[in-house]
Amino acid sequence: MSRFTRRRFVGLTAGGLTALALPAGGTRPDAVAGAIATIVLGDVEGVLARATALLKAGLRPTELLSALFHAPFVHASDRGDVHMIMVIDALRRLTAPPVRRSDRLISLLWAAENTCTWTRKDPIEPLRRGAAPPLVDALAARDPDAAERSALAALTVVGVDGVGRALTLASAAVGADPHRAIFVAQCLRSLRVFGHDYAPFVVRSMARRLATSEASPPPESALTLPAGWTQAPPDPAALPALLEALRSPGAAPVEVFADLLASGVGPSTAWDALSLLAVDGALADAAPTGMGVHGLSLLDALRFAWDDSPNDVSRWRVLRGAAHWMVDLWSALPPGPSVLQIAPPAADLPRDAPFAPGSRLERLTRGRVVAGLPGFAARARERICASAANAHDFKAASALIALAESSSGAVRRTLKAGLALSPALVSPDAWPRRDEARRLVATL
Repeated sequence: MSRFTRRRFVGLTAGGLTALALPAGGTRPDAVAGAIATIVLGDVEGVLARATALLKAGLRPTELLSALFHAPFVHASDRGDVHMIMVIDALRRLTAPPVRRSDRLISLLWAAENTCTWTRKDPIEPLRRGAAPPLVDALAARDPDAAERSALAALTVVGVDGVGRALTLASAAVGADPHRAIFVAQCLRSLRVFGHDYAPFVVRSMARRLATSEASPPPESALTLPAGWTQAPPDPAALPALLEALRSPGAAPVEVFADLLASGVGPSTAWDALSLLAVDGALADAAPTGMGVHGLSLLDALRFAWDDSPNDVSRWRVLRGAAHWMVDLWSALPPGPSVLQIAPPAADLPRDAPFAPGSRLERLTRGRVVAGLPGFAARARERICASAANAHDFKAASALIALAESSSGAVRRTLKAGLALSPALVSPDAWPRRDEARRLVATL
């Protein structure tokens, strides 16, 4: 029987949190609680068989994903390496139809093994409650215990969406750790899909992580942005000069973007430029765990923060943070090819384009890069799900597809070429248990 029952959850969240009207989402709470115990409390060697047995017994794939996402939170395994938490939403997005059912389920078994490996068997850690300062003050003081109490107190007043927006805005600050924003974005995306049954544990984790990593808001700009600047139209012709300004030594990205927006060019052009910088970073850094890959995931998270911002003041703050992050990451990478040079927006990708040596996407994309983005992204997702071997494979590919889908038509095709060309999107490693997973999935 699961040690984490709904009764146990209610007991842990007593003292105000039990009054919350938490939506159930698309999952059955008891099924998810049982899956958490089954996956986490057994040995790693047998976890693929246990996960397969759960699916045979009627556990929905979404419920298995929910259990894999929540297990580290309720077993206090969210204080160190959180890559398995961050990968769950990326895996969910990549494994949606039309990816073959067998590849989707194999990817879920990969996630089950990694969650079992990285989640401790510790008892559930009770939530901390008590007097708390405002959440902004607790985060600024870098006091994780106070931040936890503040976030849980705010949760009873403004709910998950309200606390989430505050944490998202805080995560956009510039610091030494790009995982801040990635972690918060992936957590909130997952809560919106899986429901809020375990929301207090996820919220406290986000607050504690932000309070334990140093960051500061990007510098303010002296310029006043024109009214309605977020609705201004894009200007593809401004991209070359904008990219040159961002890449120049000693670039001041906030001033560059402030000048651009003050001239009447819409923010979508700014995001297009940042997406191109992120893809160039992935081309320059082929390491599966390198900063090029992290730049893609970080920019995807900051775009989530932009889309989730409640007003233009917050959007400008997020955009300033994104500008600083991307320029800092790009300038720290070795010189490499520009995806704009390889695949100009107005031209077809030539058949002799310098595809990344050994890229597993080469066969998928050669001669077909001019296909429409939805069909291209679907084929890329299929290939990634059939080959991915670590968390960064899923995260980076999911991020780049999302960036391409949110970009303007002027650069969408170029970003699609970046998806085809980047050697960092699928690692050269192979998951050693893929054949075992394939045999188990064949029994479902």
